[in-house]
Amino acid sequence: MLRPRAWNMVEHNMMVGGKEAPGPLFDFGLLMFHCGEKLFRNGSGPFFYLSKVESFMEARLWKNIFVWTQLKLGLPLGSIKATVLIENVLAAFEMEEILYELREHSAGLNCGIWDYSASFINKFGRRQAFLLPDRSKYVNMEKRFLRSYMELLVQTCHRRGALATGGMAALLLPEDRDAYRTAMAAVSRLKLMEIQAGVDGFMVYDLGLIEPMQKLFQLHTEGDNQLHQLLEDVTVTPDDLLSMPSVSRSLIPH
Repeated sequence: MLRPRAWNMVEHNMMVGGKEAPGPLFDFGLLMFHCGEKLFRNGSGPFFYLSKVESFMEARLWKNIFVWTQLKLGLPLGSIKATVLIENVLAAFEMEEILYELREHSAGLNCGIWDYSASFINKFGRRQAFLLPDRSKYVNMEKRFLRSYMELLVQTCHRRGALATGGMAALLLPEDRDAYRTAMAAVSRLKLMEIQAGVDGFMVYDLGLIEPMQKLFQLHTEGDNQLHQLLEDVTVTPDDLLSMPSVSRSLIPH
């Protein structure tokens, strides 16, 4: 699975019409030109991981790119699949539309809680109501705005028969035995919360986490996914998504 660069990035080593090529198109085109047909024949792609998406219009743009590319390469419609990382607060309000735009090219939606939290700073950082406290202490899946975001993502995906994946466990396991046990316990606790929220899987950074997390998922679920978890009793409102954790102190930007 390839993660193309965001739309604000360019490829300095390639010029098109006298201008630097858009980074995501360069990344996508390079893989599809050299490997697209082979990946499809082998049943191993082509798969993409779309980050920094802020609206359904970006999903529509990618869909049009996918369709054009498949026609050029003679691939069946829907050969290209993409998972969209919902890591922007604006995209959280358009998850249904993003899935609809990608349709046969969709491989579901993915949570990214750290960048999602940071997007509040990026979009609303000058508004006092949206100041975030110390993220290392107060920003986690137990907080209302993140729990609601994940529940809405799972509910939206499963209602449409799409897979919903949890966040990345972005740590390297320490070699020290005691530190290893502490880290593993912390990761397991957070991933269990995601499983209980209904996710169909999650990503890990350290390869040493793959087997323990697979066992954790198998222990607490039935089958390969949780698409049957429709969360019909869950109601998520805009206030839920925009409810910031409150503590006695926070950093105010200058």
